[in-house]
Amino acid sequence: MGSGAQSKLADASAADLAGAYGELPNEAKIKLQEAMQLLQGHPEILGDKGMPPCADAPCLACRSTASGEIVKLPVTKDSTYKDLAAALREKLPEAKTKVIQFFVSTDTSMDEYKTLGDQGFDDAGLANAEFSYTASELSGEKISQEEAQAPWLPFVSSWPPEIKDIKELTAFKNPPQCIRLAMEGVACLLEKPRKSWEDLTKMLYEEDFVGSMQSFLTKEVPLEALVELQWYLKHPDLQKDQLEKVSRCATILQSVVSTACTLTLIKKQQEAS
Repeated sequence: MGSGAQSKLADASAADLAGAYGELPNEAKIKLQEAMQLLQGHPEILGDKGMPPCADAPCLACRSTASGEIVKLPVTKDSTYKDLAAALREKLPEAKTKVIQFFVSTDTSMDEYKTLGDQGFDDAGLANAEFSYTASELSGEKISQEEAQAPWLPFVSSWPPEIKDIKELTAFKNPPQCIRLAMEGVACLLEKPRKSWEDLTKMLYEEDFVGSMQSFLTKEVPLEALVELQWYLKHPDLQKDQLEKVSRCATILQSVVSTACTLTLIKKQQEAS
């Protein structure tokens, strides 16, 4: 950063910084938060203000119903359940293998697929709000292997996807929501980066991609990924009929993710019974 830019930043008020931060897209806010966390130990870079713009962003108080302890999570009105759960698991590593449920009031759970803004919160309201949350073991309705696999079976049997289908998928510059979600689920399963569309498409061309995906049809999905993937598997925009209309490749990929998770859940249920 040049000296002129540094001077302008140093002269900016907290309100100026907060205003600029609030206008950023949600993905940019997350990246800025990560960068600023790395800079916290370097006051010579941050300057005499000592705090990043995100310090003026809303910080939502979330209270554990089990312990009563409160954690503060960075949020905006554009945040969703996925954002809050990721932030909580980042603060509390022991929650990474737990199913998280947030409550916006004593008896009202947070809608997992709407933004906080869509649920009536603005940034100012979030800064003064207190949510509660539970962290429980993963469980699920008992289901037979045949019932679970039936909707996706034709696509699992088409594994791996053909090169032409992969190229058709990666040609998207601004993919439909259902395709992006399907690809994020694949990245979650494989523990790959998923912050950008470039991250998601790049993994399809990795040498071990096909073998890595196929291996999950015979081995268990790690619990941490299995818990996180439940949000994707139940997403209203990520159902087979909708996905099939826009991308055969994404449908095949989603079929493997869904089947792998189901097989792992069935095995865990059998072990517990």
